[in-house]
Amino acid sequence: MSQWTDRINQHPVHGVIRTLESLLIDVDLSGVGQPDKAIADIERIRQVLNLIKSRLELTDPNLVPFQALKNIQNSLHPIINEVSAFKANKNVAHLTNANNHLENILTYLNDIPSPTNAVDIESVKDAVSSLRRSVGQYLRNIDDEVTSLNETFNEGKTSLNSLSFQIESLKQRTDTIVSNFQQQFSTTEENRRTEFQKAQADTKKAAAELIDDIKTDWNELLEEKGAALQSFLTEAKTSLEQIKNEAISTTDAFIRIIQDRKKKAEDLVGIITDTGMVGGYQRVANDAKASARKWRLIAVSSLAGLVIFALVVFYESLSQVIRWDQIATRIFVATSFGVLATYAALQADKRERTERKNRKVELELASILPYLHDLPLEQQ
Repeated sequence: MSQWTDRINQHPVHGVIRTLESLLIDVDLSGVGQPDKAIADIERIRQVLNLIKSRLELTDPNLVPFQALKNIQNSLHPIINEVSAFKANKNVAHLTNANNHLENILTYLNDIPSPTNAVDIESVKDAVSSLRRSVGQYLRNIDDEVTSLNETFNEGKTSLNSLSFQIESLKQRTDTIVSNFQQQFSTTEENRRTEFQKAQADTKKAAAELIDDIKTDWNELLEEKGAALQSFLTEAKTSLEQIKNEAISTTDAFIRIIQDRKKKAEDLVGIITDTGMVGGYQRVANDAKASARKWRLIAVSSLAGLVIFALVVFYESLSQVIRWDQIATRIFVATSFGVLATYAALQADKRERTERKNRKVELELASILPYLHDLPLEQQ
């Protein structure tokens, strides 16, 4: 094999092409924002790679410019970088940049002679190689005959004329083969283009159907989860209302019991004036109790609001892309509910301590008069 053929067949561009092909084999399109565009861009890169390979495989290496292969190799390196970046971050813009670099490669391919039908090319390459060997042999024979027939010039001239006739006949045969080869290539190229367009249309149709199925499944999932979340919110609201009503009922019943026992104690002792003496402390205790109940209700309502807000945020996060500004807003709102609940709980606790303190004084004052009631007036 000649040095020109080795220089083309052993060019580094073949290794670069294999590297890019291996990158395109396991491309994962899950999580890509524009899957249709990504599929089209990757398919175009594969198509141009196949064109480069077929052009290099089906073209006589002696006719390929070395600089054209070097230009193609230099243009493939940024494409490899863009495809690697796309596999890392799923950004379709890298595929767009890669396709922009393909424009240079398509321009450089014009410097490489166009091939024809793959089967005929192989036979033509063999025929051309055989022709070169034959021509080389003929030239060597001619040199030998010229040397040996210097003394018999006329005989050598006759042999040379005969050899020229054979070469001309062989040239005509070669021209005929090339013409047939060109015609077959045109027919095959047209068939290949038609098949590719059909395959491309089928691929687009299948991709569109797949995207529609994914959208349908996603919508059904959202509806199912939305219904479940709505049911959960309804049940939570009902349970919270029941707890609130039970707490109010229990508190009212407890208050009624205390009031009944208070009345019985007053009737048993028979001292009506006790209420006047301890009335101030009693009013303060009652006010503190009412205030504590109000703050306790505010704390419970704030906690309930915080729970409902958390559920709403969870539901919205299922159907929306999470953004940091929205997260900050939600944290602010949740913090506001938590601060209000904490403050209300502290106020309720403060009022309860005030109530207990005044109740204690009220009880102590109320206990003095019953104790003195049985004593003589002078001792009272």
